[in-house]
Amino acid sequence: MGLPVNFNKQKVVILSIFLGILLLALFESTMMTAESESKSIIDSGSELSGSKESTKSFELHGVHVKILKEGDCSKKAKNGDMLKMHYTGTFEDGSQFDSSVGRSPFALKLGNGEVIAGWEKGLVGICLGEKRRLWIPYSMGYGESGTRGIPARANLIFETECVDIIEE
Repeated sequence: MGLPVNFNKQKVVILSIFLGILLLALFESTMMTAESESKSIIDSGSELSGSKESTKSFELHGVHVKILKEGDCSKKAKNGDMLKMHYTGTFEDGSQFDSSVGRSPFALKLGNGEVIAGWEKGLVGICLGEKRRLWIPYSMGYGESGTRGIPARANLIFETECVDIIEE
């Protein structure tokens, strides 16, 4: 006496559902660990000096933001504005990979796709003169493949300072 044909199909469906749930739980656990690590990383590191120091931290569209120094919020950046920024980029281990400090500020048009998604999202609302630390997950940086000097799946940390906002 054999088993019904549907029996094997049922086993496959049940096994597939179980594996899907298991993978989802593993993914959520990994994301929670990464988020916890990112919060401790963004809260550590050197504080940029200046007046109106702040300890305000929040998440902005997947980017962890810490305000290091408040700026003049009568002028806030929005998509379409031209920004002039100073920045220092580091990996999570603290090693620096790039900086504009000592050079001319970096200019970008916010929301125009000129920079990585983490900058596009993490700089919205920045005030003139404000200093922010951005913790950017690799998915909003250089992704699975990386780029010259930045390895694949590298989470990035940028200390940024808004030098100018030219409204459009």
